[in-house]
Amino acid sequence: VLVPGDVADVPFGQDQRVEISESVSERTVERQVSASRGLIRVTERRIRRTDYRASAPEGNVPPLTILHPAQPGWELAETTPQVAVSPEDSSSGPAHRFGLPAGTSTFRVTEVRPVLEAWAIGTLPRDRLLSLMTDQVTGSDRAYLERVLEAQDRVSALRDELEGLSSDRRLLVEDQDRARRMMEAAPAGSDMEGRFLTAILDAEDRIGEMDERIAGLARDVQGAEGALEELIRAQ
Repeated sequence: VLVPGDVADVPFGQDQRVEISESVSERTVERQVSASRGLIRVTERRIRRTDYRASAPEGNVPPLTILHPAQPGWELAETTPQVAVSPEDSSSGPAHRFGLPAGTSTFRVTEVRPVLEAWAIGTLPRDRLLSLMTDQVTGSDRAYLERVLEAQDRVSALRDELEGLSSDRRLLVEDQDRARRMMEAAPAGSDMEGRFLTAILDAEDRIGEMDERIAGLARDVQGAEGALEELIRAQ
C-alpha cells in the first residue's frame, strides 16, 4: 500500500494505465576478411536494437523504469533518448536499469557484439573459400587467396588424373585376367590360344606403361600438395 508521495516499480501488465510493447531487430555490419598464419579470419560487428514503446490514456506516460537483459557478449552502445543506466541483478539475471522521465513514449537500446570466426585455409572447400573472397578482403590478402585457389586447383586436377589412370589400369587388369582364363580354356596350340596370349602380353606392356605414369603422377600430386602447404604456411 502506497501513501501519497511514495514511488514504487510496477511490473509490466500490473499498471492498467500504461501499455508497453517491445520489438527487437538485428543486423550485421563491418564484415572484414583477412588471412594469416594458415587461417582465414572473418570479423563481424553485429548490432541489435530493442525498441520499447509506451502508451497511456491521453498520452500521459508516467516515469518508467526499464530493466533490459544484459546478455553475455553484447555491449551497450547507446540509448535513444540518452538516459542514465545502472547495472542490476534482476530475478531473471543481469540487467541494465534505465530510468525514463515522464512523457517518454519511445526508448531504443542499441547493443553491439563483435564476432570473430577463423578456419584453417587448407581445410576449406573451394566453394567456401570463394564465398569469403568479397569486397571486405584487402588487395594483398585477395592476391594470396587467389594463389591458394590456383594451388588447390592444381592438386585437384592431378588427383583426378591419377584416379582416372588408376581406374583404367584396374579395368585393363580385369581384361587381362579374363583373357588368361579364356586362353586356358582354348585348345592347346590353336589360333585362339595364340590370340589370347597376344592380348595378355599386350596388356602386360600397357600395364607397365601405366605403372610408370601412375608413379610419376603420384610424385606430381605429392609435390603439388607440398607446394600448397608451403604457400599456406608462408602467409
